[in-house]
Amino acid sequence: MAHQTQNFSIHRGEIKVVQVDVTESDGTTPKNLTSIDDVIWKLTTSPSSTVALAEKRTTLSPGDDDITLSDGAGTNDRATFTLVEIDTIDLLHEGLYWHEMRLDDGTTENSLVMSGALTIDPSVTA
Repeated sequence: MAHQTQNFSIHRGEIKVVQVDVTESDGTTPKNLTSIDDVIWKLTTSPSSTVALAEKRTTLSPGDDDITLSDGAGTNDRATFTLVEIDTIDLLHEGLYWHEMRLDDGTTENSLVMSGALTIDPSVTA
């Protein structure tokens, strides 16, 4: 799979929909994700951290915390999830965090398809 960098900002406690269009290693051919065991997104304090502050997966029961698959440029090549208030409201400091999305195809090597910085901005209402 091709890797893409996706940096974005949200306010603490904000609701945000995130879409990731996944391609094959050529960077242009859409990757059908229905054969993947699990699509996993994690928020951590740094690229080297193994502790997830928030996590989204396709293998959870249907609901707001799941990653759903839909059609982008191809069939089932778009992974979409929603960051909800609970994902960021308890983060004690605003600033820079790290996030990434991996595809688990059942092998020991999970494919990193997206990563980047997520900036949590202060909120006066959260």
